[in-house]
Amino acid sequence: MKKYLIPIICTAVLFTTACEDKLLEPQKGVVAYEDFYQTDDDAEAALAAAYDIMARQLARANGESIISPFEALFNLPGDDVYAAGEFYGDNDFNGQINEFRGDANAQLVTSMYKGFYQIVYGANLVIDNFKDGTTQVQKRCVAEARVMRAWAHMMLAIGWNCPPLIDHVLEGSVRPTNYGNNDYESHKELLKWCGDEAMAAIDDLRARVNKNDKKGTTYITKGFARYVAGKAYIFAEDNAAAKTALKPLVSDSCYSLVPSGRIRETFHLAGEGNEEIIFATNVTQNPAMSTWGGKIQKGYWMHLDIWGWRTDHWGGTPSVVPGGWGGLGVRQDFVDDLIANDGANSARRLAWVRKYDPEILYDMPYSTDDPDWLKDSIDNKPNPNYHPERGAYIKSVTVRLNASKDTVWKDPVKKIPEMDTVFTANKNEDIRRGITSYLYGQSEYLHYKRILDVADNDNPRTLNVLVARLAEAYLLYAEACARTNDNDGLTYLNRIQNRAGSQTVSGALTLAAVKSEKRFEMFLEGCRFADLVRWYFEDGDDEVYNKLKDNGKNVPQLYDQLFQVTDSKTGKSNQPRTTKSETHTIYIEMQHPNLGEVGFKHNKHEFFPFPGTAVMSINPDMIQNPGY
Repeated sequence: MKKYLIPIICTAVLFTTACEDKLLEPQKGVVAYEDFYQTDDDAEAALAAAYDIMARQLARANGESIISPFEALFNLPGDDVYAAGEFYGDNDFNGQINEFRGDANAQLVTSMYKGFYQIVYGANLVIDNFKDGTTQVQKRCVAEARVMRAWAHMMLAIGWNCPPLIDHVLEGSVRPTNYGNNDYESHKELLKWCGDEAMAAIDDLRARVNKNDKKGTTYITKGFARYVAGKAYIFAEDNAAAKTALKPLVSDSCYSLVPSGRIRETFHLAGEGNEEIIFATNVTQNPAMSTWGGKIQKGYWMHLDIWGWRTDHWGGTPSVVPGGWGGLGVRQDFVDDLIANDGANSARRLAWVRKYDPEILYDMPYSTDDPDWLKDSIDNKPNPNYHPERGAYIKSVTVRLNASKDTVWKDPVKKIPEMDTVFTANKNEDIRRGITSYLYGQSEYLHYKRILDVADNDNPRTLNVLVARLAEAYLLYAEACARTNDNDGLTYLNRIQNRAGSQTVSGALTLAAVKSEKRFEMFLEGCRFADLVRWYFEDGDDEVYNKLKDNGKNVPQLYDQLFQVTDSKTGKSNQPRTTKSETHTIYIEMQHPNLGEVGFKHNKHEFFPFPGTAVMSINPDMIQNPGY
């Protein structure tokens, strides 16, 4: 009998013999394969290991240190965001995807492709070894693993068209190849398999107990199985099957949309396990697990740092959010359409995006607001820092400056001058607010939906990765109904619209209305690009080409005319077209950073490439997707 040793997680590429060799090596302190997979406890332990793999691969696929390819890869190719940053080329693994200029070895593509198959591997270990289990515990563990495997294959199919179907643990010599005939019909067949797998597992799964059952959002339930099946069937163009799968979920009283006033919380620590969440990977708060010894690897806070606002280019930082790297910008045309649909003051618009002027610049509290020295009186005495004749507060501070010919040094050796810094109580002139240099890749609106809040940094920075929520299930069901002339979907479309506080509430169920609503509701949840591609194949809807063909050619850069600074790298003013204003004045200049070929191309960018070095170079049986 071939000897396997447990616990072992193969971290190399699945299509090499490296794991096989390691599994054959004798080790100390482990249990032999044939002695491990025996009891209910063994089944639970194997399933826990599979969940651990899933959590790690969705948070930091294949050990990525600062980015979550799961979140980035499925959001960045859309028509609603820019890959931004401190400057063009900053964290370029993002720009390659957003601007369609990556090759078959693109970092995010390679990491996530391997990550999904790591999830499949963990699930297959459970399924292969307990598929003949007779106890209810063993049957449930297998059922959860089957849905996990189906979900991973669904995402692989959505991303790569016809990836290999791996329904058992592979021998090291096996070279799997593309599913079916490697065409779009085979793509739909693979997705149908995913839906059928999820539905077949439902009877052995647990259900969420009630709306307050937070634990029931951290493992695979009947509700998540129905979500996976419904989404897979929608992508397979089997709308009747999608309705059958989804109807019990959308009508389940154990789930509901959170109210309008809480719409944003679902994506933050305060909302983990709430009534709208169907499934999220769980970061266990285990006292024995150190921050960097397992806990941090399953949360994706550093990815959200990349998406966070670039406040080191600001005069100050809002006290409700931490600073970030400015790596994600919002397209102005997306916001314009959102406002035209919802109205400027809908709960959803205010939760999803914020206008820099005035909502961020003035309306948010800043950590520098009202320090003790910036008051008219202190301890009932006049504040000596206030100068009435200048209408401002002046405080003498010590700062370090580069030498120049007119510098008067307080200390010629240390080169430290002492200067008066002037602050004003008028926010319009306050230099502790505003953009002191520029914000690359940012329009007038900054994303707010998934930016880290200060509270998200607690516990520490261990946000669960959201996989499925009820709003998407509603919209999937509404779409299946719209495609089959079933008006039942209108109820669920209207629930989304009413919860959003939108001025647009449909009186009839149409496919166009569902598509529009999904564009706005599922912003930054990994749906938009996949939907654009699917709607092209299914409906001939050419938005995927019209809206993405110029990605990377024109990128906004946001400025504040109050500040005039010189770029230390070029020696040139970063605001050459303006003169300094006396108050904050926000404006945009379009940048044209890409000299090479960018933008979405027909018959190439509908699907991601199979990783070149990691897969194609070592598996001659695989067929690469077109264009690579």
